[in-house]
Amino acid sequence: MNNNTTTSTETNDIMNNGENVKKGYYFGWSPIAMNMHWIAGIIILFASFMAFHLLPNFPPVTVLLAMISTMLFVGCCFIRTTVKEEFITLPYVDLFSQNSFGPVLDVGCGSGRTTIALSKVIGERPIVALDRFDASYIQDGGKTLFEKNMEKAGISNRVQIVNGNAENMKFEDGMFDAAVSTNVLDHSQQKLEILNEIYRVLKPEGRLLLNVMVPNLFTFAIAGPLCLVFIKKSAWRDLLGKSGFKLLDEGVVNNCTYFLVEKTS
Repeated sequence: MNNNTTTSTETNDIMNNGENVKKGYYFGWSPIAMNMHWIAGIIILFASFMAFHLLPNFPPVTVLLAMISTMLFVGCCFIRTTVKEEFITLPYVDLFSQNSFGPVLDVGCGSGRTTIALSKVIGERPIVALDRFDASYIQDGGKTLFEKNMEKAGISNRVQIVNGNAENMKFEDGMFDAAVSTNVLDHSQQKLEILNEIYRVLKPEGRLLLNVMVPNLFTFAIAGPLCLVFIKKSAWRDLLGKSGFKLLDEGVVNNCTYFLVEKTS
């Protein structure tokens, strides 16, 4: 994201030997989510040893169980890596088609990872953070965590919290200069409806940075065969085109696929 404005927070980070100051953010990952992969991996690894001794004539069973166990351990490593503060980042792309200073929309802000990342690269632009805040696995649906994380980041005065649905946003047409959505639409059954809404609320030539999971080794390590519920890159390109967006760039950041698109009219 190209921006010539350096905030005081960014300056402090640079002066701190080039490393970010640890803020102690918490984004709501439960102990079960953090530990279930390695626990299951140990159980299945034990099962592979038992199969090796009890089923010596069926080595494929032992090999299969060992492979599943290894996959679970790798998935655990991936999950534990993603909760680090170093992962609060976005791809280096030009989110703005023109030199404007209007608001930026975070669609599905959750407990605030993307909002914090945005605040580091968009200067003093205001951020509107939209979410239903109804996640059952996070206390208060994530809103309390979001507010606490904004306080820790020192950006509460720049962020407006809006409780609402992404597929039916209560915003005026052409209200935002840009929008970002990270790991939200890939879990939604209303992908096209949400993309149409984002298109509506963007200004002409407004841009959307979309970050999603697609079927690959990373999602397979985390979810196994369930990774097939995520749609492929080609399907995302089709959906973005149906919504009227023009594709400007795509790539991979933090093992997820991103698309930078622009409103054509």
